[in-house]
Amino acid sequence: MNWTLADAVNNARFMMELLAACVVFLLPLRKRRRFLFRLIPGLVVCILPALLYIPSTGALLIVTKYLPLLVLAAALVFFCCDVSFYDAVYCVLCAYATQHFAYSLLVACAYNTDYYASTWYANWLSPVYFLCYGGTYVLFYFLFARSLPEGGRYGSDARQSMLSVVLVLPFALFFSLVAKMWFYEEGGRVFLVCQFYAMLCCFFVLWVQTSQRKRTRLQAELEVQRQLRAKQQEQYELSRENIALINRKCHDLKHQVAALRTVRGEEAREASLREIERSVMIYDAIVKTGNEVLDTVLTEKSLLCEREHITMTCVADGSKLDFMDAVDLYTIFGNALDNAIESVTAIPDPERRVIAVTVYTRSSLLLIQLENYYEQPLTFADGLPVTTKGQNSFHGFGMKSIQYTTEKYGGIMTVHAEDHLFILRVSIPMSGQ
Repeated sequence: MNWTLADAVNNARFMMELLAACVVFLLPLRKRRRFLFRLIPGLVVCILPALLYIPSTGALLIVTKYLPLLVLAAALVFFCCDVSFYDAVYCVLCAYATQHFAYSLLVACAYNTDYYASTWYANWLSPVYFLCYGGTYVLFYFLFARSLPEGGRYGSDARQSMLSVVLVLPFALFFSLVAKMWFYEEGGRVFLVCQFYAMLCCFFVLWVQTSQRKRTRLQAELEVQRQLRAKQQEQYELSRENIALINRKCHDLKHQVAALRTVRGEEAREASLREIERSVMIYDAIVKTGNEVLDTVLTEKSLLCEREHITMTCVADGSKLDFMDAVDLYTIFGNALDNAIESVTAIPDPERRVIAVTVYTRSSLLLIQLENYYEQPLTFADGLPVTTKGQNSFHGFGMKSIQYTTEKYGGIMTVHAEDHLFILRVSIPMSGQ
């Protein structure tokens, strides 16, 4: 088998069809900076290697032609979009399913016609070609491409659903190759059956992926609603306790003011004033950061710290958090503070019963940091502290929720524990918000 110009152009055409499908599926993804300056040269770089035709047939065609071009396309998606390379591979597989569907439709429509026997440049200029590919790409964008990602990424769940892609797509490709190699020249309905089977496999794969993601998101929303109802009950109980605490403080304050009138000595009067001052310190628990949701969470936890004799300090610019959803804010700060309070409560030394909360921005990053002391040893798994028997008040609870919420916004959560100081850091990019 010798190299010919037509063979090289057919390779390049397949690559351009695949890249066009990749563009369809990367449109809803998070873009890197200078997206167009990355995309346009990247398309050229990916098409040029496709001109290097390597003669092969049968199964070797998958290794010598399709696999290298798929890898190039995945590298382009990773270069242009702010996603993991795993997500880039998933994007290309979805794009290949779309391209293969359009190709099988074109072959089925052109079977036993002069169009299929025409030259490669005539194929490109045919209205049938543009109708099959253009119609398929537009339809699949609205059916699948814009529904698959969440927050501009496919996420870790794609790893599970990718198994069906790996299992089904080779079957579609295999039947297309078999039909082309053995059944096309003989004619008959078997060739068309193979093409329609390949179309069905490609459509089924994308349909299953989209349905699974919709079902997963619905389950997540139901879980959030369940957690919110539980939080509302906790909030009610906490409000009752806080009201009782304030009532006790006010009752004590009334008696302290009455006792102050009877105090004669200066030293005794000063001691009474200090006691009164300590009683009204509860009102310092009301936090004002510029974000209503954050103020509510911090005030709630400050009152809890007051009851548990824990000192909580906060330096936060809440106005920088306006782009985040209220539930997500409560998930991050509520879980992090609950873990910190549970850990600090076990420390007998009052000087170490301290929690520090910091929220600030640096360049285009939102940075959230919580620090607290701990005494019991921590065990880590997959970079996160875990709960062990007899230590059920440590940081294992809620950490995965914080990590998931952080990654939803394209951020990173890290934890660091050293010298009995636990530090939780959340970094979220603010560009494009």
